[in-house]
Amino acid sequence: MRYLRLLLTAALAALPLPAQEKAGCNCGDPVILVTGELDFHRLPAGLEIEGADHPDVFAVQAAGPSLAAVVPGLMPGRYTIEIDVAETVCRGRGERRMDIIFGQVEIARDMDLLRRAGGFGQACVIQGTVD
Repeated sequence: MRYLRLLLTAALAALPLPAQEKAGCNCGDPVILVTGELDFHRLPAGLEIEGADHPDVFAVQAAGPSLAAVVPGLMPGRYTIEIDVAETVCRGRGERRMDIIFGQVEIARDMDLLRRAGGFGQACVIQGTVD
């Protein structure tokens, strides 16, 4: 099993978007291409993401109604996807919900990120297995 990590924040995504291949690949660090209707902004002054292994990756954010993430050249196989997320805009539970879907596989459906992470500015990891 291979592991792929994608860093997401705000509504949908954080930059930079490194993919960390942890097993079975001698192709270096794959690049993740993200497309969609996105607005980019910096983390609000004074806000620190709590519980993040690397809080600096949340410095630049992208928010929008949807996105698609593709890893060109990724070999076919079974992968565990870890997506680092944090709510940095909405402060009320249920105010923003999201779906994370890979093909026909639901990784998260109608997820309230604020509730899942345990609060505003709290990091959490969404994990799923895909083929």
